[in-house]
Amino acid sequence: MLNAGKLVILALIASLSLAAPNVESPILQKRILPVVMGVAKTYGAIGGSGLTCTGNGAITCASGVADIGTYPGTSITGFPPCSRSGTTQAGTVLAQNAEAACSAAYNK
Repeated sequence: MLNAGKLVILALIASLSLAAPNVESPILQKRILPVVMGVAKTYGAIGGSGLTCTGNGAITCASGVADIGTYPGTSITGFPPCSRSGTTQAGTVLAQNAEAACSAAYNK
């Protein structure tokens, strides 16, 4: 049999469970839109004035191709010993377009 103290505790627990939203509910979850990278999606690294890799690193990218580039600068150093699986674009139109796409994605 429940006494008055146990009833108060049960009522408190019930009210808390009704007041607390279910954080697993898809309606309450914040929706994050994917970042559209455009022509920059193949770039593992893009720099403005230059790009330097130190040590024995590897530039990778989710697309599987890891281009590197700079625009408007043209200085790219450290390859090798660092590696990448794509092309190197230093001050080219391709690097310019990738840098513009990356900036646009960042500013959204």
